[in-house]
Amino acid sequence: MSLLVRSASLTDYGAVARDLGLDPEPLVLAARLPLAALSNPDQRVPGGAVRRLLEASAERADAQDFGLRMAARRQLDNLGPVGLLVQEASDLGTALAALVRYVRFQNESLRLALMDMDDSVLVRTEILMKRAHPIRQSVELSIGVQHRIMQGLLGRHWRPLQVCFRHGAPRQLRTHRSVFAQVPLVFGADYDGIAVRRTDLAKPIGRGGTALSEMTRRYLDSLNLQTEDPWVDRTALLIKALLPAGLCSSEAVATQMGIDRRTLHRRLAREGSHFGQVLDQVRRELAPRYLAAADRSLADVAQMLGFSAGSALSRWFSAAFGCSLSQWRRAHSGL
Repeated sequence: MSLLVRSASLTDYGAVARDLGLDPEPLVLAARLPLAALSNPDQRVPGGAVRRLLEASAERADAQDFGLRMAARRQLDNLGPVGLLVQEASDLGTALAALVRYVRFQNESLRLALMDMDDSVLVRTEILMKRAHPIRQSVELSIGVQHRIMQGLLGRHWRPLQVCFRHGAPRQLRTHRSVFAQVPLVFGADYDGIAVRRTDLAKPIGRGGTALSEMTRRYLDSLNLQTEDPWVDRTALLIKALLPAGLCSSEAVATQMGIDRRTLHRRLAREGSHFGQVLDQVRRELAPRYLAAADRSLADVAQMLGFSAGSALSRWFSAAFGCSLSQWRRAHSGL
C-alpha cells in the first residue's frame, strides 16, 4: 500500500519549475500525479510519485537545490491544521512535539524524532521507502521547511546550531546560504536533521492551550492517525540511528525500545518479519545514498552501515546488488 502525502507538499512546485525554465504540467503527468495536485492542497497523492517528481525536475533543470528553493517559499499556513497547532503552542518544545506527532497527517512517509545530544536536541528526519531511491530533494525540502517553521516561531534572527545532511554537498551553495544564513552545514553526515540548543525549547512563542488549538488537536486525533508505527518501521528507524556507532544488534535495538530481545523478535514475527531482514532492508536503502557521495571512502561507508571492515561491506554489497562496489559507483557516478 502506497504511503500518501497531502498535495500541499507540492506548494510552489510550479513556480520554482517555471523559474528554472521548466514546464511543470508534463513533468507532473509523467510522474503519474494528477494536475489537480498543483491547485488542491488537500488531495492525497502517493509519496513515492512526489519524490520522483522532485528528483526528475531537479535533474531536468540541473538544479541540485530544487527542493530547497521550494522550502524557501513555504509558510506555516501550508501545513493546514498541523500548522495551526504549531503556531498556537506555548513554546518551541511543545510546537516541535506537535509537529513530530502529527506530521504524518501531512506526509505518511515522513518521520521526525527529537533526540538528545548533550546540550542540544536533534530534530531528526527519516523518509520511509519500500525501495531505495534518490531523495535529496525531499530531504532538503523537509529540512528547509522545518527550519522555516522554527525561524517563523522564534524570529528571523534565530539560528540553529547546525543543519546536517546525509548526502554530499551540492556543486554550489548559494541557495543553502540564503535559506540557512550563517548556520554551519554538514554534508555527508550520519543523519539528516537540525540541531537546536536545548534552551531554545523553552522559549515562548504563543498563547498555548487556546480553544482553537484544542479543537484542532481533537480533530486530528479523531482522524485515527497511526501515531504509533508498526514494529518493523520502529525497528528500522532505530537501526538507522544506531548503525554508525556499530550498535546494530537486536539486543541494542530492543534496549532502546525498553523491551527485551525476545519480545522484539516476537513482535516482528507477528508482522511477518525478523531482525535480520529489517537490518538488511535498511542497509539496502542507505548504501546507495552513502555511495553516491564520491568523496566518502568505502571505509566510511562500511562504518556507517555497521560493518566491521570494508571487506565485509564488499561481500554483502555483491550479494545484495549483484555487482561490486566499484562497478556500482561507476554506473551511478552522476547521482
